[in-house]
Parts: sequence; structure tokens; C-alpha cells
Amino acid sequence: MKTGDHGTFTLGDSDLPGAVMKDFTASNGTPVKLTDDGLLLLFEIDYTYPVTVARGNDVEALREFFRAEEDERLGRWRWPESPQWVLYPDEDGGVVALDESTGESTSTLSRLTVSAFPDTWGCPAARAYFDAHPGSKPIPSEPHTAWVDKYGTDVPFTRLVPLVKGTRG
Repeated sequence: MKTGDHGTFTLGDSDLPGAVMKDFTASNGTPVKLTDDGLLLLFEIDYTYPVTVARGNDVEALREFFRAEEDERLGRWRWPESPQWVLYPDEDGGVVALDESTGESTSTLSRLTVSAFPDTWGCPAARAYFDAHPGSKPIPSEPHTAWVDKYGTDVPFTRLVPLVKGTRG
């Protein structure tokens, strides 16, 4: 039995990392149980009236959903091909890559660093992040032309051509 910030739980046959959690009591007192045959059950606080919430692949789908929800809340990105890698973007366009399986993280990695050292530890995860989040494109500059950023669209900038008196753009 272990107690932590998020409730009390009993691990399955092993307390080793990766062991499947079998019983869990949420911080609101609601008991949750994952049975050996893969049913996820919620109980009343006194362990009466179990309700089957999910089974089989649905349990894994729920895990992924709540993990994705937490990732979004924390402003981090998880590499879909290797989900133990979590990337934390910074305001300067770089990322810190964290391997959740070991707890080790990189220093801040930039696009340039990843390009220069593509096989360095953490760089493949950072490359995947940068591929999924392309940087802003340079704004073309032409004399007497204004550009408006259309954030969130496929066309990043819209050209506004100035009207010269007596003409139509």
C-alpha cells in the first residue's frame, strides 16, 4: 500500500516501475479498481454499487485521454511514436526533452542544435516536436505592402495592397 498526493493505491504483484495499478482511492474518496480481467470499476465510498466504466481497449483509451488532457494543461507535448518522451516548449522556440522512463532531461534544444546533432540523446524527440510545430515563415517584404497575420489558418499571411488614388488594387 502506498500513499501519495493523489490518494492511496495498491500495486499488483510487483511494486516495480511499470506494474499495473489494481486498486486506487481518489482524493475525493472514490475507490477505483482495475480487475484482472480488465474491467475498470468505480465504487461508492463504502465499496457498494460498483459501476463498470470501461473494459479492455477502452481502459487504455481512457488512460491516453487523461494523459493527453494533462499534457495540454501543463503545456507539454508527448511524442506519439515514443510516448515516454515529453517535450516542454519555451518562449524562445526551444524545447526541453524529458524521458519519463528515466526521469532524465536535456538542456534546452533549439532547431539549430537538433539539425547539427540529430542523433544526440533527446534530439530525435525534439526533431519530432519541431516537425509537428513548424516555425513561423518569414514575411515577404515588398515596398508599400502590408501583411496581416492570419494566425490559425493554412495561409499565414494575407497581403494588403495599398490603393493608389485613382486606381483599384
